[in-house]
Amino acid sequence: QIEVLEGELAWLVYIVGAVVGARGTSRSSEEHELLDGDLCAKVFQTIKWIELRQSLPNGTASATLQRLELALLYVFQYFRKAYIGEQSNVTSTNLYTRLAERVGITDHVTVM
Repeated sequence: QIEVLEGELAWLVYIVGAVVGARGTSRSSEEHELLDGDLCAKVFQTIKWIELRQSLPNGTASATLQRLELALLYVFQYFRKAYIGEQSNVTSTNLYTRLAERVGITDHVTVM
């Protein structure tokens, strides 16, 4: 049962990565930044789930948990390109405001 949910969660995390990546380095509206902030906050919260699962017996051997970790890396890759790196053209004050409200992340240094 847990493996099925982890597999579904991995697909949802990949979708979030695709949404964030689709905006890429283009200018986005305040509404898009707030949406990205909400979606990324949910993704960042899954890190707690992964840490919990890894502490259980056979947690690190779970194939679905490994897929979920790969999905997180996918999101982080596009998040970095859109909101952190030198290539980012987006002023992300609204994004970090939303992340601060949801998960306590206030800037790009905290994300890294």
